[in-house]
Amino acid sequence: MKNNFLVNFILLHGYSLDNSSLMFGKMGYSLILFEYSHYFKDALAEKHAFELLQEVLASPMKSNTFNEGKMGIAWSLIHLIEKEYIEADYLELYGQEHKEIVAFIKQLKTDMNNIVSKNDAISFLIASKSYIQESDFDEILPNLIENLYDYLKQIPKSLFERNLFYYHATKVLCQYNLYEELNIRGETLIDIIVQTHKKLISDKHVCTNISFGVNLLQYGLCHKRKDIIKLANAIIKCYFSNMVLETLNLKEAIDTIYNLNKLQLLNKKSEWSSLKEELSNLLFNKESYLYKGNRLTLNRLKGGIPQLLLMKCLNFQDIKSTGHYIMLK
Repeated sequence: MKNNFLVNFILLHGYSLDNSSLMFGKMGYSLILFEYSHYFKDALAEKHAFELLQEVLASPMKSNTFNEGKMGIAWSLIHLIEKEYIEADYLELYGQEHKEIVAFIKQLKTDMNNIVSKNDAISFLIASKSYIQESDFDEILPNLIENLYDYLKQIPKSLFERNLFYYHATKVLCQYNLYEELNIRGETLIDIIVQTHKKLISDKHVCTNISFGVNLLQYGLCHKRKDIIKLANAIIKCYFSNMVLETLNLKEAIDTIYNLNKLQLLNKKSEWSSLKEELSNLLFNKESYLYKGNRLTLNRLKGGIPQLLLMKCLNFQDIKSTGHYIMLK
């Protein structure tokens, strides 16, 4: 079912953005409008998606990161080309920027603290594998995996560190769920994530990241790991049993519905189906709810109305669609 309110919000604000990035600017709006136009057969949305993409490509971009720079734009272009939303040659369109992104990723091995970009770089490398020299790919990817292993094996001490651990661990799990390339290379990162999580449980810490629980369950089911399935179900049950719908902000509500959708894809008889309907009604039938956040937050793909529309589009897609990676940003 179309949602003109959400689309009109995006069209109203998209052209006024002074940022071209994926997570905070026009690239994110363009990507979502392409997704929306495809699944809801909306020619006007597709027209605006093209116009916003043209503005992105015409704008200079200094940063090479995923959220705010060229890596996110390059990833989006490959996504759009592979899904046949646009007809284009990636290297003709973004070849020079692609070289700069690869150079940026190569120098990450000397930056021991940039875990965010190292995590994102894995997704970019696998998505763009056919455009990267094999020698570069085989050198860079194992180094990134090793760096993430060193980070994930550390037991986080503070609440902030624990939340950060689950954030990065969730992205790693999502990548293993999406990209067979990583599974071929072994389960090293998954095993260390499980080990660290078990240590936190033994120290009486509770995981409140529902995306971690659901991605852990998806991995466990796919690889028939009963130990992982048990851990994941405990996280999911604890989260939903203690959740108070009325207290959720927009980002939390989007995350919750999105993960309820995934649970239903993983198990058609999910015990949480009624909760999904209740929360969906709260979000989509009461437009005033969407304005609990400030305007700057609402405009972003990260936790804003654009992400809400992306979530609706992902309801129509396979659980292994690469669009799921954006929901975890």
